Parts: sequence; structure tokens; C-alpha cells
Amino acid sequence: MLSVSSLFASKLGTNYSPPDEEITEIQALLVEPTLQLKQLDDEIADLHQALDKLARERAGLSAYIDAHKALLSPARRLPVDVLREIFTACLPSHRNCVMSSSEAPILLGLVCSTWRAISLSTPRLWSRLHIVEPVSPSDALGVEAKKLAQRIEATKTWLARSGQCPLSISMHCVSRTSGFTESGAQILQALFPFASRWRHVAFSVNFPFLQSIARLAASDVPMLRSVSLDDLDSAVRAPLQPDSLGFVRGPTICSLHLTGWGLRSLRFPVQWNTIKHLSLVTRWGEHDPLTSEMTLQVFVRCPWLETCCLHISDRPGAESHARAEDPVIRLSLLHTLALELTTPWLTVTQLFGRLSFPRLKMLRLAGHNSQAEVSYAPLFSHVPFLEKLEITLDLFTKASLLSFLRDLPPDLSELKISEFDPGSRHAIFDDEILERLISSPDSATGTPRCAALQTLEIAYATISDEALLRFIKSRKALLTRIVVGFGRDMELDIRPALQSLLQDGLHLELRYNPPPPLLSPWAGLADAAPIP
Repeated sequence: MLSVSSLFASKLGTNYSPPDEEITEIQALLVEPTLQLKQLDDEIADLHQALDKLARERAGLSAYIDAHKALLSPARRLPVDVLREIFTACLPSHRNCVMSSSEAPILLGLVCSTWRAISLSTPRLWSRLHIVEPVSPSDALGVEAKKLAQRIEATKTWLARSGQCPLSISMHCVSRTSGFTESGAQILQALFPFASRWRHVAFSVNFPFLQSIARLAASDVPMLRSVSLDDLDSAVRAPLQPDSLGFVRGPTICSLHLTGWGLRSLRFPVQWNTIKHLSLVTRWGEHDPLTSEMTLQVFVRCPWLETCCLHISDRPGAESHARAEDPVIRLSLLHTLALELTTPWLTVTQLFGRLSFPRLKMLRLAGHNSQAEVSYAPLFSHVPFLEKLEITLDLFTKASLLSFLRDLPPDLSELKISEFDPGSRHAIFDDEILERLISSPDSATGTPRCAALQTLEIAYATISDEALLRFIKSRKALLTRIVVGFGRDMELDIRPALQSLLQDGLHLELRYNPPPPLLSPWAGLADAAPIP
């Protein structure tokens, strides 16, 4: 180690420029340190070689140990039936499986030969399948035809592994405004041999597919329980009449989901009195949507409904034929209801006044309504035990929203307020609205409105930070989740005042407008530097 002090110590680290005589002196001064530096470099190189040799020996020994430890892995000793259960748990729980090596069941077979053998011999892994119609941007070389043949063969192979398990099949075709293809119908031909085991089918398909599936009768699908049909081509060509779809006549069908069928939905030859789960969705611009009068017919036909989603739209000037003496339609088992009201002409009061949902727990009201004052009170008078409510602000004026909140059921625990059309920005949820939930007591009990409220989510609000803080403090005993989106910057950070509640588990999520981007001095130049 060099320990001699330098005669030039006071000049080191400065901008001093030595004269010629000092340059010679400095060069002589560096001879010995330079030799020492080379000696140290040589010693370091020798140590590196020794370390590299030890690292190679260690890696070989570690590989030897790991290879033997792998033989002791508990996974190797798992019984096959346990592995089958684990494999089944790896499948997507919210949808059917896709033909991809990035997820189960195909991914499981890529781990090792043993897992591949087990996965291929487990029918449950192959009893759910989502199929996508192959489309090529250019079919000059017959690319699409090749993809279609591969997809059909893969579908047959997949379902052949399912043994005798009931099948859940979904399929997505492509809607074309011209040049309708038969590829979806050709894939359907590969599904026909397995029709006797169809349990849940969901087809988002075009006209040729629907024509082909009309060949099936109810006797061909004895296990069918759930049907979902999205008619992609209803707006661009003569629609298929649902009377020809005889395969939905079976008595075991309890779930029906239709998109793009409009009023034709009511002509489906399904046994309506067996339906427990119903969804009738209207596509934008549909010529014959479901009206409020037809909605009443739906509820009359389906007395055993448990969940229901309906898109309702009345034509301009439509009049209700309801009479005061008409009986109230009671759906005793319905617990979840979603209504999308996409028309300014809907006679909401007359519709809700005819309905009773004594066991309804979850209600979603979406859409828009241009009528200045629409009362939803008749709905709540027939919904005594509502727990979860979702609404869109586009349905309300400020006055009607105040009235709506006044009539909310006392057991409501979750309230979500969103926007049907975010571009419209209905800025009506302000401090006065929130104050109604704080200070306006229930006329019957004297307790605050929605005293059981635990969750409040508002997609777009114009309330002040102070008002929100007062609301949270007034409900601190029960609140567990608050999510609010603001159309402004933060004015007051309320989190410090709520530290005790946050520590006790309150989830508080406040979304403010992001700060405006900084203007870079390089803005407008080709080599503009990004803002850090």
C-alpha cells in the first residue's frame, strides 16, 4: 500500500497546470506506484481465476444435489386423483378455456410427460371450450381456409378428450356487412356430434351459423340448460325468425341470454315458465327494441326468475295500456335485476307500479331519461329488502335524484353511482345531494337515510372535500369502502383526518383530475426530450 505523501498534494483535484520541470518530477514520482498497481492487478486476476474455478465446482455440485432433491419433491408423490383436482382448479372460473398454450389445460401438458398424460386423460379439463372464427386480412393464398381447417380439427380433438362430461361451449364469429362467410357454420358442423352433451352454449354468431343451428331439435340437446345467442347480423340483413330455432324448446333450459333480437326475443319457442336467468339486450340502433309493455309480458311469462337483465325502449308517443285495476306482477324469487332504460319516452312510473320484487337484493338502473321529473318511488314501494343499488346519473335531474335518495330502502348497504355516457358529465351529485344522505332522517324511524350503508362509489361528483369528510365521519360506524371520482383537482386532503378509520380497515379511494402536463422547452422539436 502506498503510504508516502505527495509533494503535489495541495494541487491534486484542482485545475493547476504544472510547468515542464514539474512534469518530469511528477512522472518520476509515479514510477513506483505504477509498478505496485500492476502487481495488484496480477494478484486480482489470479484470485478471479481461483473464484471462477470454485464457482464451476460449486455449480456442478449444486446441479447434482438439485437433481437428486427433485426426486424427493412432494409434487412427484401426489396421487393422480389429487393432481386431477389441482389441474381442474387451474381452469378459468369466469369463462370457457381458450385454445392457447399460455393457460390451462394446454399449458399443463407442457410441463412434463407425466402431467401431459394426466391432463389428456382427465375429461373435465376438456369439457369447456371457447372457439373463435379464424379471419385473415387477405385470403390470397388461402390462409383463412387453412386456419379454418386447423381450427375445426383442433375443436374435434379437444372435445374428443372430454369423455362423457357435459359440455360448455362458447363461440365468437365475425360480422361482415358484405361477403357473408360460412366458416362459422362449418365449425358448427364439428360441434354437432357432441350436441347430446351440450349443457351451456354461448354463440356470438352471424346469419349462416344461425341457419345451420336451426337444424337441431330439442331432442338433439337433452342436457341443454343455458343458451346465449348474440345475432351479429340482425341490423344488416333479413333477420332469422326465432321460431325456427327448435333446439331451445327443451324443458331443461333455465337460462336464456339474447342480444340483438329485440322484440323477436318474445317469439323464441322456449318454455318461459322454466327460465330462472334471463337477459334480453338491445344493440344500439335496433329497429324493434323491447318496450315497457313487452317487459310486463316477460315478467308474466317467467314467474320463477332469479336474475334478470333487460334493455327497455319505448317509441316516441307510445302510450301505456296499463289500467289501475291491473294486478301487480309479483316475482317472488327474483334477487338480481338490471334494467337499461335507453329512451327518453319510457313511462317509468307506470312500469314500476305494476311490479313487485319482495326478495330483490341487487338492482341496477342504467340509461338516460330526458323527462324533467320522473318518479321511481313506485319501484321502492315494492322492493322492501334491497341491499345493493347501482344507478347512472343520466337517468336523473337534480330534483329527481333528491327524491330518489329520499325513497331509498333502509337496508341498503351498497350504493354505486356511475355514468351511462361519460361524455355527458351529469354534474348533479353535489354537496346538497350528499347532505341529503347525512341529515335527512327516515320519516318512519328517525334514523339517517341508508343507515346500513357500507359502500359508496361515485364515478363523477362535484362535491367538496369538506362535504365528503362530513359524510364519512357521520357514517364511520359502518362504512367500509368509499370510492369517488372528481372533475377537479384536490382542494383538501381528507386522509389525515380519517387516519383512525383507515387504520381500522376503511378503503378510501379518491380520484382527482391529473395535474396538467409540464411544457417542455423542447416541445415541437423532433428531438424533444420526454418530461421526467
